[in-house]
Amino acid sequence: MKQLYLLFMLSFNPGFSTAGYSNNDISLIPQPVSVVRTPGYYTLPGNLNIQVNTYDPQVKSVAQMFLSRVKGTTGYNGAIKILTSAPAAITFHLKASELKNLGNEGYRLNVTAKGIRIIAAKPSGIFYAVQTLLQLFPPEIESRELIAGKKWLIPFVEIFDKPRFAWRGLMLDVSRHFFNTAEVKRFIDDMAAYKFNLLHLHLTDDDGWRIEIKSYP
Repeated sequence: MKQLYLLFMLSFNPGFSTAGYSNNDISLIPQPVSVVRTPGYYTLPGNLNIQVNTYDPQVKSVAQMFLSRVKGTTGYNGAIKILTSAPAAITFHLKASELKNLGNEGYRLNVTAKGIRIIAAKPSGIFYAVQTLLQLFPPEIESRELIAGKKWLIPFVEIFDKPRFAWRGLMLDVSRHFFNTAEVKRFIDDMAAYKFNLLHLHLTDDDGWRIEIKSYP
C-alpha cells in the first residue's frame, strides 16, 4: 500500500521526471506553452556575440538592449553581427514563414551545447524570447551592478511559446500617487519582463490630476 501511495504521489509531482531529469531549476513567468528540459547547461562565454539574420532595425534594437542589459551585470564583451555565418553565442532568427505557427508575439527558444537560438516571425517575438532567456539566467542577472567571477549557466531547454490573449494590460494609478519618470520607466521594464503589452495609466479621479509643480514639490 505504501509503495502504491508513493507511485501515486510521484505521478502528480510536477518536479518528477521519468527520464531522470526535472524542471526544478526552471521557473518562468508566465509559463510557456511548452518547455522541454534536457540534461546539462550552456556556459555563457565572455565573448558574447549575437548573430542576427536580418537588417530589421527593431531586431537589432532588441539585440542591443539585451547586450547592454547583460554586459552591465556580467562585464562580458559583446558585439552584434548582421547576416554573417561566424560562430556566435546567441542567434536571432527572424523567419516570416513561422507567422502561422507563432503569430506576432510567439517564439522558439533553444539552448544547447552549441549556444542559444531564438526564432520568431516578428521582432516582438524576438523581444519576448529575450525576456524568457533572462529568466533562465541565474537570479544574480537581476543585479544592476557588476558581479565579477560569476559562472553564468543556462539550462539546456527547448521552449515554444505564444500568448493566449492579445490584450495583456497592467494599470499604473498616477491619479492618487505621483511617480517620477524613472519610476514609470522601471514599471514598464517590469511589465515587459512578464510579457504584459499594454500600459493603462489611470490619470485622473474627478478633479485630481497629479502633475509635478516645482513650487509645490
